[in-house]
Amino acid sequence: MGTSPDLFFRSDRIGFYGNKEWFLWLLDKATTDKKIRVCGCTETALALMSNQHVDSWKEWVTTNRNRTQEEWIRDGFSKHGVSAHLPPDASDVEPLLKLIGQKSWNFLSGGPQGTNAPEAIPNYVQYNAFRWLRDSGFNPTGFAVSNAALVAPQDMTIALIKYSRWHGEFSGRDELGILAFGKRADSDVGFGPPLIMKPWFLTAVYSSITVLSFGGLWLVTFRRRKSPPTPDAQ
Repeated sequence: MGTSPDLFFRSDRIGFYGNKEWFLWLLDKATTDKKIRVCGCTETALALMSNQHVDSWKEWVTTNRNRTQEEWIRDGFSKHGVSAHLPPDASDVEPLLKLIGQKSWNFLSGGPQGTNAPEAIPNYVQYNAFRWLRDSGFNPTGFAVSNAALVAPQDMTIALIKYSRWHGEFSGRDELGILAFGKRADSDVGFGPPLIMKPWFLTAVYSSITVLSFGGLWLVTFRRRKSPPTPDAQ
């Protein structure tokens, strides 16, 4: 895994998919393993998994180790004025969408928030708002149809577009990154890769093609060896 355990720039998704156990594993590596390089990627992965950013992770985890990841995430929302329910409630939808629709700042490239955009929401908070909605069974199409006046403002339109984009990348299929209260992604939502793009399906197809190709070559070679000589050859 190299020297950086989150591997953000090599397409690893520990921050987006990791549960409480992955968080504790990464934090332990970052604080005890001298071979691990702790950088902005590491901080971002920890923030994505916990929905927090603190001055001292070691002190924070001492207080919060026995709490669930969902409780961590809910506490992160409360810092931005949103009181999410656990288990999720229908009343969570609107405030969480508004979090997603607000101006965001990139925690990885921007670092701790400055004073130039005090109303901006960290992107790790917006991602967890998306994940909370996704795993609570949120149906963006049904919500938009039933709440046309509510979704008309620009921030809500932006929120639904962001939700759709994230759902295409982090659909929750194969139970990746699903929170404890969540279920497998609904196959009729329309987001995420189709069956023919699933890795296991592609592997099966390519394996079958390879087997058939080698089988065909063997059959052709075998028949050539067994075929009787022609009159000209005699």
